[in-house]
Amino acid sequence: MYKYKIETYVDQKWNENLLKNKAGNFFQSSDYLCSHSENSFPVFVCIFDESDNLVGQLGILIIKTTVLYSGNLLRSILHILSKLTTRGIWLFGPIIHSENSEKRLQILE
Repeated sequence: MYKYKIETYVDQKWNENLLKNKAGNFFQSSDYLCSHSENSFPVFVCIFDESDNLVGQLGILIIKTTVLYSGNLLRSILHILSKLTTRGIWLFGPIIHSENSEKRLQILE
């Protein structure tokens, strides 16, 4: 019923769609998500209905885990392992573009 698209780059249309929703905010904008360090990158998730209308958006920031403490030997080993480890965070989302509570739950699923 719903389709999704996952991207690491979006155009200004992402922000324009956020502004159409009263729940849209700066923390879900591409400007905020793309402004972080080289140790992170954004992921943008768009949900579409059967008519290809945008019904949901979620911006996620993927952060590469870093080790900030321990001895030199342990730090070098953990640094190698941290390249394999990442975590995702998001603030104030997802943004659902429907007022119908039943559809909102379906989109979240």
